[in-house]
Amino acid sequence: MRSITYILVILALLTTVSASASEKSDSDIIFKAMEDEMARSMTELKLDDNGTPFYIAYNVMQAKRGKILATLGAIIESNSDDRAWCNVNLKMGDYNLNDEKYYDKANRINHNDGFFSVPLGVDYDGIRRSLWIMSSSVYKNASEKYKNKKEQMERQGISVEDLPSPDFSKEDVNVVLLDELEDEFSKEKFEQLTKELSAQFKNFKGVIDSEVELNFQNVMQYGVNSEGIKFKTPYRFYILSVNATMLDKNNHTFTQSLEYYQTSFTQLPPREEILSDINLLVENMHQCKESEMFTDVYSGPVLFMNDAGVEMCYKQIFKKGMGLVANPRSLVFTKEKGLIRDENKSWEDYKDKKVVDLKLSFELKPLMPEYKGKILLGSFELDLDGLVPHETELLIKDGILNQQLIGRTPTALQHNSLRHMRFYIQNNSFSQKVAPSVIKITASKVKTTEEIRSDMVEQAEEEGLDYVFVVKPLECHANKAPINYYKVNINDGSEEMVSGMSFKYGDRTLMKVKALGDGECVINSLLPDYAEINNKMKRYQNAPPEILEIIRKQMIGIQGTPISVICPDALLLESVELNGVKNNIQSASRVVPNPMNIE
Repeated sequence: MRSITYILVILALLTTVSASASEKSDSDIIFKAMEDEMARSMTELKLDDNGTPFYIAYNVMQAKRGKILATLGAIIESNSDDRAWCNVNLKMGDYNLNDEKYYDKANRINHNDGFFSVPLGVDYDGIRRSLWIMSSSVYKNASEKYKNKKEQMERQGISVEDLPSPDFSKEDVNVVLLDELEDEFSKEKFEQLTKELSAQFKNFKGVIDSEVELNFQNVMQYGVNSEGIKFKTPYRFYILSVNATMLDKNNHTFTQSLEYYQTSFTQLPPREEILSDINLLVENMHQCKESEMFTDVYSGPVLFMNDAGVEMCYKQIFKKGMGLVANPRSLVFTKEKGLIRDENKSWEDYKDKKVVDLKLSFELKPLMPEYKGKILLGSFELDLDGLVPHETELLIKDGILNQQLIGRTPTALQHNSLRHMRFYIQNNSFSQKVAPSVIKITASKVKTTEEIRSDMVEQAEEEGLDYVFVVKPLECHANKAPINYYKVNINDGSEEMVSGMSFKYGDRTLMKVKALGDGECVINSLLPDYAEINNKMKRYQNAPPEILEIIRKQMIGIQGTPISVICPDALLLESVELNGVKNNIQSASRVVPNPMNIE
């Protein structure tokens, strides 16, 4: 009997060792495939007299992702899939002059990287084949672009020394291999949660449509480049969204949502808390339905409380170009002007100048995992270029721009990366963008909420206003909840909710801040690419304002980079323009009653 026990113990140990060795060998196989193919491409990728690349970066991503969608206690979609793909980034020339930062508008040459599927199983030959196909394609584009760029510069007598910055930054070489995250995948648990939450809407009258959606993804990224950087970094994220739709007084539909973000399924709020939030959401929607429809135009002081300030003001500061995320200027060739430097507007021109109110300072703290007991989702240890971020980066000091967020593509004033190439979530997939992490916003002068409200009323009286506005989020456990507008009577201080409001952020919105709160709020959120969204919105520029707002909300959806914001709990802006809804025409009522008898 004892001998059998020994045999079982030995077999168990062998199984454990074998599994561990197998897991290790998977990483070894992936890295070996990337390194072997990179060594071959660095010496053998040649076309005519274009030369070989000076830089190659290979990335292999393995992902498990899925989506569960439920309504009224029934699953209507449940899927998950495994996917693996590679990314190739290749550059011709050298650090000072290469195919980066150049766009030929006449010949439409502007491509130098790509993605390609690799086998789901860890297969050395399959990975090399995918990298080979993509390397060949990217090399042809990069060499054509580099050759064209050099020719145009020579034709106009522009030398490398004339360029305001190198085309690519030199960074520290390191090897960082982070551990894989524990696999939490359980379709049964995911489906059970969404069914139970969605069933709650059976209890409510007035809700004509509702759904609960859980999106999840677990990614491991492997990366190497020709400089010697080698890294492995995991990424896991869960997004739970609750959506409900009702009819307003004019029979127009309106939707409100709750969104929860976490890097672990077990960290999502308990079911009871989310059910409580759903009750609050529906109650809030009924209040909105019964509230006054604002149809006027308001210009004056507006007080943003907690999440409302982050969602509507602070996050906009991090847009690309005219914000804290740099948009490095390229050389652009046009038939009309020849080779010119891109003239896009950028905060790059505002270095050492005022960009926000002098009371505000913005700092990045990417390595801070939590703050006052709250987990910070924006925290990370390694960016997607394989670079370890610095502990702190000062972006704005007392309203003055110190630096912008840049990747490895330098600007005229900043030549090194701030090491913030981040995961960007969109439609249950992800891409990579330069984006912030943990943002700490501090104020040199603060006031209590009572003092701030007093300042707001005093300003309103000076301007002859009968009322002012306070903007507050619905208080619940969600990371993102509906934002409500309250009309405050300055004579008696009474508040009433109003609907149909829209707030337009401008580049100078935070230039004049009347007051900031003496408390702090800590918010985990997603930061969309506002510059990209605004560019897409241009096609709808002639649409009515209320329609534009609907299109914008639909376009943003659930997307962005996970960030954490630590900021004052109140933000009073001196002058804000709010627009009311213009469409008061009543639509026809429903012909047939809801079969669930809950309208």
